[in-house]
Amino acid sequence: MDQDGRAFVVQMRDVDPNKGIDWESLMRVQLGGRKSPTWLQHDDIIFAARGVNNYAIYLETPLDNTVLSPHFFLIRSLPDSGLLPEFLAWQINQIPAKKYFASSCEGSFTVSIRKAVLESLPVRIPSLAEQKSIIPFARCLKQQKQVIHALENNNERLMVAIANKVLSGSAEGEEKQNEFTN
Repeated sequence: MDQDGRAFVVQMRDVDPNKGIDWESLMRVQLGGRKSPTWLQHDDIIFAARGVNNYAIYLETPLDNTVLSPHFFLIRSLPDSGLLPEFLAWQINQIPAKKYFASSCEGSFTVSIRKAVLESLPVRIPSLAEQKSIIPFARCLKQQKQVIHALENNNERLMVAIANKVLSGSAEGEEKQNEFTN
C-alpha cells in the first residue's frame, strides 16, 4: 500500500457479486515494471476467477487509474460483436454459466477458473433489442436485492437494540426476570 500511489487496485475484498465494487476501499499502489498497466475502462467486465463463487461485474464508470489483482480476469467485448457488455456480464452470472464453471474449475485447496475455460464459455448472442430489454430488468432485480439486504441489516440492528434495552438489567427488567425465575 502506498498513500502517494497514483494507481488503485481492485482486490477480492473490495468486490461483492451483488453490490459491485466498493470504490472507496481500494488500496493505492505504485505500479512498477516495463509493461504499461491495463487500466479499467467504461464497459469493462471483471470476472472473479478464484474461489467457488465465480461471477462477473459490469463496470459502467470505473475509477480512473485502476487495475485488477491477479484474482480477476478482464473482459472487453469487441465493439462490433453484437454483444452488449452489460448483457454479457448478466449472462456469465446465470445458472448455465455457473454450472459450466463448476464443472471446469481446478485446484484442490483454492479452486479457480483458467482463462482458457472462461474464453470457451458458450455464449448466446440474442438480438440487440432482446439484450436491451433484459438489462433494465436485471438492474431492477439487483437493486431489489440490495434494498432487501439493507432492510435485513436494519431489522437485525433494530433487534439488537431492542435486546440491549430489554436485557440490559434495568430495574423493570430485573423485576420481571425474578418473577420468571421464582
